[in-house]
Amino acid sequence: MPDANLERRVAILEENMKQLEEVPARVTALESQIVQLRTEMHNEFSAVRTEMRTEFSAVRIEMRKEFSAVRAEMHSEFSAVRGEMRSEFSVVRAEMRVLHEEVISRLALLQERDAGDRPGTRDRSSRRKKR
Repeated sequence: MPDANLERRVAILEENMKQLEEVPARVTALESQIVQLRTEMHNEFSAVRTEMRTEFSAVRIEMRKEFSAVRAEMHSEFSAVRGEMRSEFSVVRAEMRVLHEEVISRLALLQERDAGDRPGTRDRSSRRKKR
């Protein structure tokens, strides 16, 4: 019986040795797959970086154009508003001048009327000037 047990143990050992002989080939295959995976990941990340750089560049260019258009539109609108304000201020100034002249003429009329209603008013004012 001891020979049978020994034979069985040797058979198990031989089987284990066959499996161990396959290990270097399997490790080499795994190493190859890891290298391939690493290369693919490197290439994909590079592609993603390139694509992102391209897209960000396109977004920057588009934003630059849009901001330029907005600035131009704002400049145009502000110029129009400034022109309208100048025009309106000119109208207001002219109206104020007319109102001012009207007030001055009314004051002059009131002074003339007061001077005509009160006798001796001119004498008093002339006396004040002489003193």
